[in-house]
Amino acid sequence: MPADFRFWPVFASRPFCVHRAKGCNWVFKSDAIDCSSKCNYAFREFGQPLAIVEIKKPSTPLMFSSTYRNEQVYGPHSHLSGAVTQVLYQQSALRNNWLYHQSQFRESKPDVIKCFVIAGATPSGEEQRRCFHIFRHACKDVEVVTFDELLAKLKLLLEHLKPLPPKRLIRRDWDKVFR
Repeated sequence: MPADFRFWPVFASRPFCVHRAKGCNWVFKSDAIDCSSKCNYAFREFGQPLAIVEIKKPSTPLMFSSTYRNEQVYGPHSHLSGAVTQVLYQQSALRNNWLYHQSQFRESKPDVIKCFVIAGATPSGEEQRRCFHIFRHACKDVEVVTFDELLAKLKLLLEHLKPLPPKRLIRRDWDKVFR
């Protein structure tokens, strides 16, 4: 496995990272759902829906660095548009070949197959960031999540899971408790 892809198995062993991508719980079901050596993952939501997750590198470029026709419009980088196309292709292949995959996803149905791409970092330039948000919100069937957004969600979860400091009880609080 190339050095750039060695971190991918972390997502299979720690699916809570992917849970935070959309804020729901998923059960890891399989990698390489298209029967190739691609490192895509299939997850089953608690219930019937399935999810196809394409994980790129944190350094994956999301937008081209040069503008398209004017000074304000940046197009999606081929790594991002390719990843979006790949999960949509796999969604279609999974639906078309459902009988082949049915034993692997016993309690699921091909009716709802969610697609996620986890890639890159939110562009720092204002216009590139704006164009990125326009592009990803236009992808109605694919949720695009950046690594910095995923990290922020994990940090927020960690913050909420920290134990609260012990509350100091003062004398009048004790009186209320024992009345």
